[in-house]
Amino acid sequence: MKLAGPIKFAAMLGWRASRFPESWKFQGSLPISAGRRNDGPKRNPFLSHRLSAFGVGSSGPSFPQSGENNTGNRVSSIHNLQSCTGGKIVCMRKRLITPTAETVRSRGEGWLDVERAAIVEFTSEDKDYPVESAFVSGQTRGWRAAAPGSQTIRLVFDQPQRLKHISLVFEESETARTQEFVLRWSPDGGSSSKEIVRQQWNFSPPETTREVEEYQVELSNVTVLELVIVPNMNGGAARSSLKSLRLS
Repeated sequence: MKLAGPIKFAAMLGWRASRFPESWKFQGSLPISAGRRNDGPKRNPFLSHRLSAFGVGSSGPSFPQSGENNTGNRVSSIHNLQSCTGGKIVCMRKRLITPTAETVRSRGEGWLDVERAAIVEFTSEDKDYPVESAFVSGQTRGWRAAAPGSQTIRLVFDQPQRLKHISLVFEESETARTQEFVLRWSPDGGSSSKEIVRQQWNFSPPETTREVEEYQVELSNVTVLELVIVPNMNGGAARSSLKSLRLS
């Protein structure tokens, strides 16, 4: 017997057509497979799925409430038939999950918490501008070397890191100079290194006092990140400084 619509389908199940809600207005025939349904080993799984979606039972059609299906998975309630389009029932299985905890990050900004994730090595430090000031969120004075000339800051990570974003800020409000910095990373504890960027910048106070660099990268298994700063390419008594260094 070919089923042409919900009325004939209801008649086969022993229901009155009037028991169907007005919102059940299908276009075309119900998408059930031809064949005979039975409860034996050869039961048609497609037909079984469609009938269970209607909540077939002795009390007439009903929709399943939130609960567990026969696989033990949580399923969402079907509140209405607005998902029925073109004669098809859309029954999406879904579940709410708990977000996976991120690796060590700073408070509320998504930046890597360097204090917890790495040992910081450096070649010089002014006692009034300690190196940790460059890795702390908020308004800080940043790091400055105690001696002139080229200086190095090196992060040795406790665990290999995946980096996608590197942010550097430099400030100079007193001396006109041309600075160069080189950023490198290592996947093997420093035995080898790869250059990320080499950048020069002209400070000319009071017009040009701030350099901001943002790099989008794709680095995996980073064990060491090294920053080398040459404060003045022309020499002199200029001292290296770093307002902030952020990683994510």
